[in-house]
Amino acid sequence: MQGTIDFGRAVPFAQYAAIRAVNATAIKAGDTSMLHMHHRLTAPPEPDKPAFRWGRLVHAAVLEPDRFNRTVTIFDGTRRGKVWADALLAAEDPDMIVKPNELDELRAIQASVLGNADVAELLADGCAEASINWDDPAAGPSKARLDYVNKRVIADLKTAREIGYHRFISNAASYGYHLQFAWYRRGLRHITGEDREFYVIAVESAAPYDVGVFEVPGGILDEAEDRAVAICKRYRKCEQTGTYPGIYNGVQMFDLPEWKHAEMDEGVDWGTQ
Repeated sequence: MQGTIDFGRAVPFAQYAAIRAVNATAIKAGDTSMLHMHHRLTAPPEPDKPAFRWGRLVHAAVLEPDRFNRTVTIFDGTRRGKVWADALLAAEDPDMIVKPNELDELRAIQASVLGNADVAELLADGCAEASINWDDPAAGPSKARLDYVNKRVIADLKTAREIGYHRFISNAASYGYHLQFAWYRRGLRHITGEDREFYVIAVESAAPYDVGVFEVPGGILDEAEDRAVAICKRYRKCEQTGTYPGIYNGVQMFDLPEWKHAEMDEGVDWGTQ
């Protein structure tokens, strides 16, 4: 067992993002192709986007409420010019500058999530935004940023347009969340020698900000970890050859989905058109 854990905000996100190592985002890209994974690992960091900033604000409001309440700053003006520059200098954390309507929404999300009894049971005696680094047997230098961890659980916070069971689970599978969760568990196990239960806290991205808590079964995490390890091993082989295949190998045959074939088989009565 070897590696490091930095709890809380010992490692600012920008510093963590600059670390060159395999992470869950790269592995999810590798589930598409080695070319996509290589691009994710070697391309310059993406510029910050409003959606990324909002995600950090939601995470801070829910997972670090004390820090959020202490550092959030209201600015109801144009984000340019001297007034904006002065606001940036005065703020304890420039990332925590929000408009009044944004603060209202963040407070509502915060109240909804933290007021949920199941969430309250999970978020106890732990820390948020825990950065971990380890030398993975399959991937080499590796890293992860855990939303929340304590001695019993790992918890991940997700905002979603819909949290109804079937829609949320389907979208989670499409986004590769299972690979992400398995990677977090694998990294923490490598460092501590222990497995933890894994939970997802889902909150609606619009009012009324309903909340759902999902436990991720160990069997799903085991399967996803096997997939993640296979992706990493394949990538290491690609590094040896310097060749990173894309999605396709050779010419593909274009076809139509069954529903379109059926539609065309019905024929068209041009006289009624």
